Amino acid sequence: MKITATDLRILLDTLSDKSPEEISNWLCANEIKGMRYSFSNCPVANWIRKEFSLSDSDRSLVVHSRNVLIGTEGRRTVSIDVPSNLTKFISNFDNGVYPELVKK
Repeated sequence: MKITATDLRILLDTLSDKSPEEISNWLCANEIKGMRYSFSNCPVANWIRKEFSLSDSDRSLVVHSRNVLIGTEGRRTVSIDVPSNLTKFISNFDNGVYPELVKK
């Protein structure tokens, strides 16, 4: 599947009106979990992976607190800035605020 910057922006924008706590609740309700301090296995990465049908072993997806990068066909990289509410969620998650989202 070819993922474009527009595809990624549209996906991230679905959470742009939610607070970090609402994002946590939404991810939990959708059973999306992840590992703290993991660029490719955090809840946000796992949500993106699920939405774009990327395999669990695909490490071309990287989520930082400031941007999301996806390596696509032909070694092209799509990079999108992360909305500030999602940045805050990622920081909170990495700091242990949402233990219910930690994959065991």
